[in-house]
Amino acid sequence: MLKESVLRLLIGTEDYVSGERMSETLGVSRAAVWKSIRNLREAGYEIEAKTNRGYRLLDVPDTPLPESVRSFLTSGTFCSEIIYLDEVDSTNSYLKCQAASGAAHGTVAIAETQTGGRGRQGRGFVSDPGKGLFFSILLRPDAAVTHSITALTAFAAVAVCEAVAAVAPVEPRVKWVNDILVGDRKLVGILSEMSMVGEMGQVDYVVIGAGINVHYTETDFPPELRGRATSLAMLTDRPISRIKLAATMIDAFARMYDACRTEPEIYVERYRALSATVGREILVIRGEESRPAYATGIRSDCGLVVRYPDGTEEVLHYGETSIRGERGYV
Repeated sequence: MLKESVLRLLIGTEDYVSGERMSETLGVSRAAVWKSIRNLREAGYEIEAKTNRGYRLLDVPDTPLPESVRSFLTSGTFCSEIIYLDEVDSTNSYLKCQAASGAAHGTVAIAETQTGGRGRQGRGFVSDPGKGLFFSILLRPDAAVTHSITALTAFAAVAVCEAVAAVAPVEPRVKWVNDILVGDRKLVGILSEMSMVGEMGQVDYVVIGAGINVHYTETDFPPELRGRATSLAMLTDRPISRIKLAATMIDAFARMYDACRTEPEIYVERYRALSATVGREILVIRGEESRPAYATGIRSDCGLVVRYPDGTEEVLHYGETSIRGERGYV
């Protein structure tokens, strides 16, 4: 879109950019450039105009609008479309509906707030306006991507960790299989959902959603989450751009998907290195029952190997069970 291209030129310099230069660079008329400037201003971008000098970007709203996110992307054509929603029940549910209508591989949905944000096993996810990045991406895996939902979720967790570490000085770890922690507090929740078609169980699409706590303070969380949840603002005491975080996430997912097709073992090793679960005493939870165990390792399919007190071992897979630390959340 022209608006995104104009914004990219303005973001790329601290100086003024003339309308003539933008017109020549983008191959459009001066009137088209001016219309894009007006649309950007209406969306909240502060753009100064000076006669004989051009336009200069003074301020960008911390709203992950498509034109803003695209201006920071480096992943080329992987992201086919970015959809921004002021409010939605959940970005995963929205993208599943879009997928059923034929939405393309790489479509991204970002919401300012979710009225029905979901975690695993139907748990709610706090999604307050302006406080987080609520993000889902649609993947339509080809024949080269044959991993289980456990492995794809694990690889997504690696991608999210890489994106978070790229925009903030933190060291995220993964609590098997889909919670991102810093220290002993939860920063990100990930939810993967898959649709199968045909008698052979071919994967039609996978929707991977992530809710990242960005601007939350301790008192923003409901009482039951205080002491258990954290945010990038709480960890860094500095502003974090949700726009840059969204773009960095998309780029990280592009790298992850390419690795899934060619060298998945790289992400298995990264996932093992990021594990906050292996080597810990845990509780394996199924329904109302819990059983103590020790997490001994992660298999090549990213299943978690646990050993019970009677010496028996089991491999846990995404969706079957939950785990908790024996002495706390981790």
